[in-house]
Amino acid sequence: MAYTTTMLAWGYLEWKDAYTAAGQNDELEAALRWSLDYFIKCHVAPHELYVQVTSNSSSQHMYGLSTSNTAKSSTISDSEIQEIHLLFMAFLNHTL
Repeated sequence: MAYTTTMLAWGYLEWKDAYTAAGQNDELEAALRWSLDYFIKCHVAPHELYVQVTSNSSSQHMYGLSTSNTAKSSTISDSEIQEIHLLFMAFLNHTL
């Protein structure tokens, strides 16, 4: 989801006029707002972000509830969390 959000945001930054001309500005902003709100809700305190990362590539091909997924999960490091936080804060400060 982070990759998709980043690509949507990047496309919006690069081609905002085209999205506006196509009448898709509101839809794109709604999609970005939904995913960024989700990430903000996962950031429950300073230096505390809840994420789930799977180490099993087969989980990418699974269609269904995440609760039925048996792939092994792990967390990411504090330095990776800081990089993600900086990316989203930069996006929020410059576009929305």
